[in-house]
Amino acid sequence: MIKTYDPQNPISYLTVVSTFLHHHDDISEPGDIFYWVNSNCLCDISETPLAKQLDSMTPLPPGFIQRMYQFLEPEGRHGEIEVVFLDNLLINFRSQLFFKGWFSNRKALRYIAYALRPLITGFLGEDNYQYDPITSSYLNTTAISDFIVAYRKVPGYSSVSTWITHRGYYE
Repeated sequence: MIKTYDPQNPISYLTVVSTFLHHHDDISEPGDIFYWVNSNCLCDISETPLAKQLDSMTPLPPGFIQRMYQFLEPEGRHGEIEVVFLDNLLINFRSQLFFKGWFSNRKALRYIAYALRPLITGFLGEDNYQYDPITSSYLNTTAISDFIVAYRKVPGYSSVSTWITHRGYYE
């Protein structure tokens, strides 16, 4: 996680993920995010020196727009969001939530099992997911939507991550 910029109001990770799951097709440019998520709950860090440095290491092709945001949960955990747009289409969403303190890895695993997984499988169906042991990810496996959803505990870190990627740019 890069330097923390705390927004004015907290928002839960589950609310962020749920919003992007339900309104993925309604978000066609960075400004639309604030229609669905209160702007006081997110801090745009896209123009910070470190974010610009990270972007310069892996530049996107012309026409792509990438934005980075940070948020703070009511429990005090910090999170990040990265979104990528192309031709008025949200093609990639990634959000990560960071856990700290004793047993933080266990907290992250428990969070996936008892909070994140029920939210995502409730949206796309329990039978539409499979575990990928190579990436340690859960990935939806059917073409019931225009996007692919994956979530996992990030190996080597005390964090969980969720991706929503437009199917046309994944395959």
